Amino acid sequence: MTLDVPGGSAPWTMTIDACYLDPDDPLYSPEPNSGVYFLRGDRGGDYYTSLRVSYPTDKALSYQLNGTGTILRTGGPQVLSIQLDSPATLDLTLSGETVITNAQGATLTHAVSGAGAAEGMGDDGLWSMLSLVTNWLGEDAAAAAGNAVNTAIQGVTTMYVYDIHLEDPYGAEFAIPAGDQVTVTLPIPEKLSAENLHVFHVADDGTVTDMNATVDAAAGTVSFTTSHFSTFVLANVAPQQTTATNAGETLTATGDASLIVCAGAALSGLAGAGLVAMGFKRRR
Repeated sequence: MTLDVPGGSAPWTMTIDACYLDPDDPLYSPEPNSGVYFLRGDRGGDYYTSLRVSYPTDKALSYQLNGTGTILRTGGPQVLSIQLDSPATLDLTLSGETVITNAQGATLTHAVSGAGAAEGMGDDGLWSMLSLVTNWLGEDAAAAAGNAVNTAIQGVTTMYVYDIHLEDPYGAEFAIPAGDQVTVTLPIPEKLSAENLHVFHVADDGTVTDMNATVDAAAGTVSFTTSHFSTFVLANVAPQQTTATNAGETLTATGDASLIVCAGAALSGLAGAGLVAMGFKRRR
C-alpha cells in the first residue's frame, strides 16, 4: 500500500488496526474497512508489513508509532516496515532535514537537498535507512590518534578517541557524497569538561584538523559539521596552549607526543602524567 503525505510541516496521522483478523482474535476490530491489516508482533520477529510512503522530494519524513509494536526504516527507500502487538497510531511529519540517532545518544542531521528527484525519489529515503556508528577506540587505533593530536597541539589534558561513520542496512560503510555535509552531535563524556572542549579530525596520514565544534554545556553535548568520516578526538585543551586556527585549517606541530589516552588500559612506555584509561567499544 502507498500513502501520499501532503506537503507542509503539520503532522499527518493514520490509525493502524487489525480489522481483517478473525473475530476471535484479541486484536480484531468489528468496524468494516477501518484500517489496514499489519502483521502481529507475536507471529515472529522476521515478519513485517511494508508501507510505502510517498512525500515531496525536498522533505524528510519523521515517524512515530504510538502503540505496542515495532517500526523500521530498512525495507527500502520510502518504505516503513511495521509489526504490531496491538492497534496503534502512526504519526508522520515532514521537515527539512533527516535526523539519525543511535543507542549512545549521538545524533546526525542531514539537510534534504532533493537529489534523486529525477529518479522519482529524494535523498531522504536513502539517508533515513542509514545507521550512525560512534565507537570509542582503544589499543593501537587510540594510541595513533592520541599521538597525532599531541604532536599537533600542546596542553591536551584528557581525550576520547572515536570512530564515527555511517552504515547502510547491510553493514557496509556509507561515504558522504562529494559536496555534501552532515552535523554530528555527541554527548560529552563524563571525564571531559564542556569548558575548553575541542573536536579534532585525525586523517589516515596523521593530519589533525580542528573541527571548530560548538559546545552546549546545558545540554551536555558537542556538535561539529563534517563532509567526511574516520577518526575523531574529543579533547580538553588548556586555553593558554590552544593553537589558533581557522575553520578547516590544519594545526601546526607544537605538542608533546608523550600524552596519549588509551581506551581500556594504559599503554606501556608512555609518560604517566595525564594518562587516562577508558573503556571502549570495538568497531563492528
